[in-house]
Order: sequence, then structure tokens, then C-alpha cells
Amino acid sequence: MGAYRKTHHHILMLLHHHYGPNGGTCLFRDKTEVILRRYGIELWQYWGMFLIQRGACNFCGEELNGRTCVDHNHETGNVRGILHQRCNVAIGTTQKIFKLGLLSKALKWN
Repeated sequence: MGAYRKTHHHILMLLHHHYGPNGGTCLFRDKTEVILRRYGIELWQYWGMFLIQRGACNFCGEELNGRTCVDHNHETGNVRGILHQRCNVAIGTTQKIFKLGLLSKALKWN
């Protein structure tokens, strides 16, 4: 399956999950919209980012599947893209290690 076709199919499946088979609303969609509003973006902007990223994580480049996060700068609030939850946690943890000056200790950790 080509990259576009695969991404298009993935989006259709996600939209089906969000809106239900008959276009109705569901709790998951409502929760998603609340989370997206927290970052100052609408649902269509989220899907736009998904398309621009070709369905891949903005950090590692692998296919987005499972839990995802809207990545944003905590100081400015600017949205950077969609990440796997694991990538988002890894970035946050790494930043904390640098800020606390624990890099040399982390590298020696066995």
C-alpha cells in the first residue's frame, strides 16, 4: 500500500472511530476536542498536522499508532506536532536530566 493510500486509510479509520459509523458523536471525540482546545487548536488542525506528518511521529518518524500526544513548547505554548506518547515522555525525561545536571550520572547508570 502506498504512503498516501495507507495514510488516507488510517485517517478514515480514525474518523470512523471519532464520529461513529453514522456520523454521530461519542465520548472519545468530546474528550479529544477538549484536549485539543487546551493547546489552542481545533480538530481539523490536528488532522492537518497528521497529514503533513504523513501519519508519522514528528520525533522518531515511525507510524503513529496507539497513544499519541500533541507536542508543545511549555514556555511559549506553540504546538510542534503529534508524537507517540513514548517519544513525548522520552523528550520530557531527557530535558529534565539536562536541567538537573544529571547527564553524567545517567550515562554511568547500569
